[in-house]
Amino acid sequence: MSDPIAEMEQERAAVLAELGQAAEQAAAWEAERNRLAVKAKALGASNIIIGEVMGYSDVGAAKLIQRERGTASVE
Repeated sequence: MSDPIAEMEQERAAVLAELGQAAEQAAAWEAERNRLAVKAKALGASNIIIGEVMGYSDVGAAKLIQRERGTASVE
């Protein structure tokens, strides 16, 4: 007979491991998105366009770029 508690614990451990991997991947994609937003701004893209592409408002895009650049003012 199989042990349903042991099976559940194994499945839970597998799901948690998969969740951890997904979180790492999400963080990496977020960092890449932010890097590309800063690069787009450096290449002359407006906050409005960057925000539209990212699904952010222009102010949200500007704040993200400001935070990533480590600057004190929104362009």
